[in-house]
Amino acid sequence: MADAPVTLRDIAQRSGVSIGTVSRVLNQRADVNAALRQRVLAAASALNYVGPAGQSTPHASGRALKRVAFLLALTSAVESPPTVDPFWADILHGVETVARLIDCQVHFRTVVPDEDDAVLIRSLGEAHLGGVLLVGAAAPSLVAALARQPMPCVLVDHRLPGQAYDAVLSDDFGGMALAIQHLLARGHRQIAFLGGAASSDVSANEYFYTVEQRLAAYRHTVLSAGVVLDPALHVPCVPNVAGGEAACRALLAQGHSFSALACANDKTAIGALKALHAAGLRVPLDVSLVGFDDGELAAHTIPALTTVRVDAVGVGATALRVLAARANEATPIPVTTTLSVTLTERASVRDLTLRGA
Repeated sequence: MADAPVTLRDIAQRSGVSIGTVSRVLNQRADVNAALRQRVLAAASALNYVGPAGQSTPHASGRALKRVAFLLALTSAVESPPTVDPFWADILHGVETVARLIDCQVHFRTVVPDEDDAVLIRSLGEAHLGGVLLVGAAAPSLVAALARQPMPCVLVDHRLPGQAYDAVLSDDFGGMALAIQHLLARGHRQIAFLGGAASSDVSANEYFYTVEQRLAAYRHTVLSAGVVLDPALHVPCVPNVAGGEAACRALLAQGHSFSALACANDKTAIGALKALHAAGLRVPLDVSLVGFDDGELAAHTIPALTTVRVDAVGVGATALRVLAARANEATPIPVTTTLSVTLTERASVRDLTLRGA
């Protein structure tokens, strides 16, 4: 049996506004402030709303987007061709889903480290774009260069604190808090963390905002539980498999005791799993392990990985809706749209509270 179509009432309930407000947003009325508009658009995207004929998107009227760029910022964390990386592919899929509804072309392009910003900006101008989705941990210089252009730009899965840019990302802080609370509830008190930079320098060319939020949540949640936070149990690393493996080896070499290991993302966790196995440690019997993202490999590791599920498709879909709304905004007020996450429990966490555990 097919699912019932999403109604304006559904969107109103999810976004916490009136049906009238939802209607005004979907019909591109100007009398809705930016924050409410983004909240409604995020709810519509999460519910996969498709309007009736002639109103397939909230942006069918006004300055419709016809061509946008999907710029994927490559960093040292990218180990494989980005077009086959499931996380970025899911975000792109979400963008393309909305693009088909609004009859918008999406131009995919990678941005390599140290690429000349001026050359890139010139090429974007020659493409006659209506807007840009800047995806991933882009260098601050590129973000600033795009901000000076007349076309709107939305940061996707990234944010620069203190800077006025639209951004769409997942609840990184809340998600890691869920993971740490899960470990604490199962009796773990010595919890290590792999990921983040040695120092949180926002101006650095490779500043991973999402990872820094997860690290902050780890520290906050452990301390809030009244547990002593041992700085030695945090090992900075690049958020990929190689980085996770190297960081876990370094942690083990220090000789500090820990019963659980929280990782900045699933790739880091997979690397840590390799290092733990190589050291003769069993997961979860000797060390419990949690990741973040719930990528396609998380369910197929041995043991299957407990992790935080990110709606990457929803992030992409919401990002394009936000960009389309921004193209019609007379007085732009930058808004950060945060999508909720959930904890996916599998087999990589041991419950120490059970008798005989």
